[in-house]
Amino acid sequence: MAKDMLHEEQSELRSSTQQKEIDQTRRNLTRIGLTTPVLMSFSGYSPLANACATPSRHASGNTSPQTEEPVYSCNGKPPSYLVMCASFGSWPLGGLDAPQLQIQDGSGNPIGCTGGGVPSFDTFFSSDSNPPASKISSFGTTVDVYVGATTTFIPVLPTNGAGTVDQTRLASVWELLAFPEKQPDPQAAQFAQFIIAAIYNANADSKYPVSVDQAKEMFAKGPLTEYQPTNGVKWGVTEIIFYLQSTMGFV
Repeated sequence: MAKDMLHEEQSELRSSTQQKEIDQTRRNLTRIGLTTPVLMSFSGYSPLANACATPSRHASGNTSPQTEEPVYSCNGKPPSYLVMCASFGSWPLGGLDAPQLQIQDGSGNPIGCTGGGVPSFDTFFSSDSNPPASKISSFGTTVDVYVGATTTFIPVLPTNGAGTVDQTRLASVWELLAFPEKQPDPQAAQFAQFIIAAIYNANADSKYPVSVDQAKEMFAKGPLTEYQPTNGVKWGVTEIIFYLQSTMGFV
């Protein structure tokens, strides 16, 4: 009896702590508004880094590993890693085709896209007073193909130095990761960033606690607060981002 009471008290404490953190996350998202990427509010924040759990175990508050379950790895790559030029070499590990960027300096000289940098949005557009803009010779994998759903995300980058955006093509994964604030619904784009990262991690690491199908289901049902990680529990966008952040490392 005493053990049962202790177990119930511990479960309640875990649930209470998680709810407080989720509530704080929700306040943060409200405070930062639509133009600041969600990933910035989560920078360096991994609430359950030492308690790697599947969605169902996380939702139930029971993050202790069971002997019959595999050992999961919560060192997934976050969106802030995948957006960097330095990450492009590892994109195929997650089933992604990286973009091919032709980056130029202020004088129009090619400098490439390497290291931890992310080219600014303006470098892809030219004007009469500036040298030719940087170019994208290949955009890589599109968002719709990767998440397995038709989305409303739009292309925002040009295919040439003239600054013309081809509105007939599908939005690419990289331009969504790099410039979510340019989308008609930046919050939806920010949510998609974490789904993309989760799919990447599921493909790249067999020990990642979220499967590709689970991530896609989160993307489909999260905006409706209809994703059920376990019976009797429903998650919306905030709860999903909160959980996925706990499965990813830092950059």
